[in-house]
Amino acid sequence: MMQVVASLAMEEPASGHAEALRDARTRILQAIVPLDPAQVVRGQFRGYRDEDSVARDSSVETFAAVRLSIDSMHNSTTRLKPGWITPECERRDLEERASGSSISERARSPDCR
Repeated sequence: MMQVVASLAMEEPASGHAEALRDARTRILQAIVPLDPAQVVRGQFRGYRDEDSVARDSSVETFAAVRLSIDSMHNSTTRLKPGWITPECERRDLEERASGSSISERARSPDCR
């Protein structure tokens, strides 16, 4: 997931060489602001405890959602779409794209922004 964040938020690499790409991604990862606990959500997917191999009183977390801030000049003017990225949202987005729904229909989902 962090590789995707780095690729989306990085500035253009100085050259096409692998080292330049690595350096651009590294700069973004180093510019991530320390996490604010208020921007982190952890929990269990509904129905997880109903699985045969899972204890009914399990407290194991099955997902986490984090809102990251990147402190860089490039990202002060370029914004990534804000929202929570979770496996459930990614799965739903892929299903909606496969069904042919429009972006505006997907954007109305209250759970996944």
